Amino acid sequence: MEKRVRELSESDDDPAGLHLAGLGLLDDQGTVVGWSRCAQDLTGYRDPEVIGRSAFEVLVDPRDLPAVRNAAAIRRKAGAWFGVLMVRHRSGGQVELGFRVSSLSRGGVREWCLAGACAVDVLEWQRERAVRDSCTAGAPWAWSCTPAT
Repeated sequence: MEKRVRELSESDDDPAGLHLAGLGLLDDQGTVVGWSRCAQDLTGYRDPEVIGRSAFEVLVDPRDLPAVRNAAAIRRKAGAWFGVLMVRHRSGGQVELGFRVSSLSRGGVREWCLAGACAVDVLEWQRERAVRDSCTAGAPWAWSCTPAT
């Protein structure tokens, strides 16, 4: 019998992997409609404090709002974004997060899925991955790990 489902594991070091990232779901106007436990851990906001509210109002410092709204309007056309953004923490401070954002459609209504993680971790992971990829790109050999017996 052919196996149609195969479980894979995410990279343990990918800070934006689904097992580590804070996830949020926004409607097309930027209202928070979903919020994960990891998102709470990153921002300090519990889901009742953000669900139904504008992500711009809750998470973006008012001084940054014009620039963030302008960037969001530009990226809406592309349907995706990967970058770093300063986000307000519930404690009153700010936290720099790396985001992967993608649009999705549900019944003809566009929504946005956000996966966020500490920016330092995201940028370090990107750098390490770029170095690894540059070392192995076009190489006539491949790394292989065989368990010791």
